[in-house]
Amino acid sequence: LYHRFAERTTPRALGVDEFEQHVRLVRERYVPMTVSALADALAAGRAPANAVALTIDDGYEDVHRLAFPVLRRYG
Repeated sequence: LYHRFAERTTPRALGVDEFEQHVRLVRERYVPMTVSALADALAAGRAPANAVALTIDDGYEDVHRLAFPVLRRYG
């Protein structure tokens, strides 16, 4: 669960470089899924053991400006 993003990590926001490290790790070690796909897979008993869904609380401008390009880069 993520909330706010900034150019550099602050007490109130995660820096975009650190967020990119998280996303890279997720792509390397986990099976990223949408929340709805993960819920369906769990209900059907077919969720991968290493499934993960990233969520971002609220819709601040920094999500679009900083986080979205990272998510797009990593698919």
